[in-house]
Amino acid sequence: IKRDKALLSQFRPAESLRQFDTAISLAEGTRNELLKGEGLLGAGQALWYMGQSAIAVDTLKRAIYYLRRQRKQEGATWLLASSLRIISN
Repeated sequence: IKRDKALLSQFRPAESLRQFDTAISLAEGTRNELLKGEGLLGAGQALWYMGQSAIAVDTLKRAIYYLRRQRKQEGATWLLASSLRIISN
């Protein structure tokens, strides 16, 4: 996830999206809902940067679903707030 975020900060959303998709697949394989939510957040942000706002919003809604379920875990509240901030634009 750190590398994926670095790609986003360098405004390389297509590369970042591929990395976030890998994280989402790993999260699904391990049933890690926090990682899945974080991966979906990153994917949604990458899609937003790529101008695919409708798909980005759908992806961010999925991120919000998983992050709300995990909000008691460390870091989840910040990720949830980030998702809500992006979707509000």
